[in-house]
Amino acid sequence: MRFWAGAKHVSRTFSKAVHGSKPKKLVYISTSADIFENLALEEWLYENADLPSTEYLLMWRNAPAVVVGRHQNPWTECNVVETQTRGVAVARRNSGGGTVFHDEGNLNLSFLKSRSHYDRRQNLSLVVRALTASWDIDLDLNARDDLILDGVYKVSGTASKLGGQRTYHHFTLMLDVNTHILGHLLHSPLEGVDSKATRSVPALVKNLREAAPEMTAENAIHVISQEFLKDETDKCVHSVDPTDDSHFPGVIAIQQRLKSWEWVYGKTPRFAITRNFIKPSSLSLRPSSSPGSLPTPSSSALQSPQQISTSDCSIRIHLQIDKGRIHTLSADLSPGCCCHGNASSLLSRVTQLQAFDGKPLEEDEMKSLWDSVQRNLEAERGSEDESLLVWAVKCLKQCMPCPGR
Repeated sequence: MRFWAGAKHVSRTFSKAVHGSKPKKLVYISTSADIFENLALEEWLYENADLPSTEYLLMWRNAPAVVVGRHQNPWTECNVVETQTRGVAVARRNSGGGTVFHDEGNLNLSFLKSRSHYDRRQNLSLVVRALTASWDIDLDLNARDDLILDGVYKVSGTASKLGGQRTYHHFTLMLDVNTHILGHLLHSPLEGVDSKATRSVPALVKNLREAAPEMTAENAIHVISQEFLKDETDKCVHSVDPTDDSHFPGVIAIQQRLKSWEWVYGKTPRFAITRNFIKPSSLSLRPSSSPGSLPTPSSSALQSPQQISTSDCSIRIHLQIDKGRIHTLSADLSPGCCCHGNASSLLSRVTQLQAFDGKPLEEDEMKSLWDSVQRNLEAERGSEDESLLVWAVKCLKQCMPCPGR
């Protein structure tokens, strides 16, 4: 998909800087709408371009995607199951910062420079100048390096990467983003999480087109490009294909790495989930005529450990997850549960909890495990402990970041 028809195709020129000379500037517009291809091109330029010689402004738009920061937990930053249902990509970038939602209504900008020319506020101020000179909008840069519309609304999320003498500063620009889907996807259903991962800071957001309906991605790209190139003799904007391995040798390998489960989910900082469920009073622990039809425990059925009496039937579930894999999983039923034999031992036999250890929180892997649990439940059909086990398994599944299908 091409978003910028008026651009020249790029040729491979990465010349060395003349000592003491001012670096030239180039604008690249990606022809791709794939989040992994665009992040890979950005990473390739960061690693390979002669940044002392040339400063780059790379711009692109993506098909719908959720992008988490390098040190974040995707399961706590978004609804991973919902992204899979909607076919929305989840990506992890190399920079820090919070989680953002991309779609075709969002413009991504990345300024790649040498460390001596790194200046976040300069980059953001350039965008403010370009947009306010072309449209009558109230757009300012605040002390936290946020672009603020109408004095209140955030229209950009910003992050950086610095290594040695190389840097990039990239940020989003909300032109006409689907804020309904944004709000829906950037809400995690997980509860009881203990994590040291970087958490996103919620903010009021607004699209720039609400203030300037005539603004489009194309004309925003044009005015920003011209502001960036205003001191250049050659003010051409270059169209680039981020999958062109002949111009960007090794870029395909970068794409594959950024798209891998090991990068997107396996890089998640260690975290734990602990939840306590108390048996709803409406739930009979006698055999049911319809196995599996018991109601899912609601939030009103959750209590903290100190609220649970030993005379009640309750279950405490604890998971430790490291590098996207289940490190330990335990599920303990209280003595108050009416059960023939040791309740926790019976549950462990049915769920085969030890089988979860070391398994990645990946959809197909989890589905295989839950299929096995379901077969074990079927073997308990008609037993006096059937209803208890069905309820306990439903509680257990609610705690899983990736419950499978």
